[in-house]
Amino acid sequence: MSFLEFVSLNPLQHLSDSVRRHPLVPVAILVVVAAAAYVHGVVLPRRERFISSFALDAERAAQIRVQGEVVSVRAPVPATRGELKFRFRLKNPKFLDEDGAVTREIAGTLPVIWYSPRPQKAGFAPEQGAVFNLVGKVYVRRSVTDGAPKSLNDIFLISRARSTKVLDVRRDGPSGFLSRVRSSAADRITRGLDRMPAEKSLILAMTLGFRSDIPRKTMRTFRHAGTIHIFAISGLHVLLIAGIIAWCLGAFGISRKYWVITQAPMLAAYVFLTGGQPSAMRAGLMATIYYAAPLFGRRSDPLNAIACAVLILVPPNPEIVTDLGFILSFSMVTGIVIFLPHVQSLLDMLFRPEAATEAMAIDRLAAGRLSLWKWLLFTIGHAPLALRMWCAKNIPVAITAALVSFPLTAHFFGFCTSYALLANIIVIPLAGWVIRFSAAGLALSCIHPVCAVPANLLAAFLAWLMKEISFRTAQLPGAAPNLRFSIAMLAVWYVSLLLVCAALRRKGPRGDGVDF
Repeated sequence: MSFLEFVSLNPLQHLSDSVRRHPLVPVAILVVVAAAAYVHGVVLPRRERFISSFALDAERAAQIRVQGEVVSVRAPVPATRGELKFRFRLKNPKFLDEDGAVTREIAGTLPVIWYSPRPQKAGFAPEQGAVFNLVGKVYVRRSVTDGAPKSLNDIFLISRARSTKVLDVRRDGPSGFLSRVRSSAADRITRGLDRMPAEKSLILAMTLGFRSDIPRKTMRTFRHAGTIHIFAISGLHVLLIAGIIAWCLGAFGISRKYWVITQAPMLAAYVFLTGGQPSAMRAGLMATIYYAAPLFGRRSDPLNAIACAVLILVPPNPEIVTDLGFILSFSMVTGIVIFLPHVQSLLDMLFRPEAATEAMAIDRLAAGRLSLWKWLLFTIGHAPLALRMWCAKNIPVAITAALVSFPLTAHFFGFCTSYALLANIIVIPLAGWVIRFSAAGLALSCIHPVCAVPANLLAAFLAWLMKEISFRTAQLPGAAPNLRFSIAMLAVWYVSLLLVCAALRRKGPRGDGVDF
């Protein structure tokens, strides 16, 4: 519905129709608002008072005792006195008193710098999933100018192996089993890439969420290029996996109505393999709900699927609404669902083939499930059409992602990515093929590990290409100028997008997307 049509109608009637089409959306909005009010009014002030006390501990050089699960272990670097320096994080740290009683437990991860002698001198390395009881000194980061830390990221703990007690390695429990499966998958999708450490780390970050081995300079470059989102296991990754599973199920002649029965457990396994990040959980839930609708005789609706995922994730853990990954993930996918149909309709006039032969070719491509060989023959025989179809599929997504992410980047990070649109037009499709080739390598490794090498090398080449594009983009003049958006500016930006889309589509055909 266009803006002028909306003005000419009764707004209350239009609102009532929208609620009737998406009944879960207002409920989800109320739940998020209530959770945000509770967290900002009760949880965060209490947590900030506790964390700010670490500034006094840092001044007194007092020792503290912390217990938590080891996550995000980085590769060690040599240190003085023949030791190795490790960086990792303690998940949901518990702070203990001198008697070992828990005085406080905080949701989040505490950065730790940990020193250990080399293995030949009876040293040991921290293992993912182990539970450590550490005694060390806390320090406030230099970036905290006022000296009052407000989050766990504002402080870090320095400890040593001799002051560490390993309580549980979790090799036999679910965490240990998951860690072994995750490590096995990482070995399979990186076989043959030992001489390409940079590409190897990028592939592991994109597919399994191992971001700790990526150098900070590389992460900063991807952030300034506007392509950092490819490392967040979210809708792009989960929906690609869901699409691969759906393609396999369709190839075996299974009805779409029953796809979710196989998809749901496989998507859940993938989400847990990636570390259970909030963005991955959201995407997994949304994909499962979306594909489950036909099983219950309902029409698949993206907005209702998003709202249902919110209602499942937020009430048990209200603090998740303050997680940056959660905020960016839900904002991006909601913005794309709302704005993509309108951007698509505006660009159709540029990419939609009008010739009868091209229309017939499109019908042929979309009608039956083509085998890989037939698809290759079709692409080669209709190269101009294939290029138009590629542009029509990828450019609107890149434009929409840039329009949605621009104010979010300016609000949360204090800068804007000037060339994000240009970079993402190429990087997003490349990232999709990296995930596809990695999935193919994982499947081929089940036959023999050597069979995975060709697919892994193709994934590594595409990862290298993504890195080069991002590096070149970040080096362009004015790639990441400083810019800060307020909440009010965010609201003005998105309302303006809605009005512009409505005005431009007033005389055009209606899309199949979400009305506003």
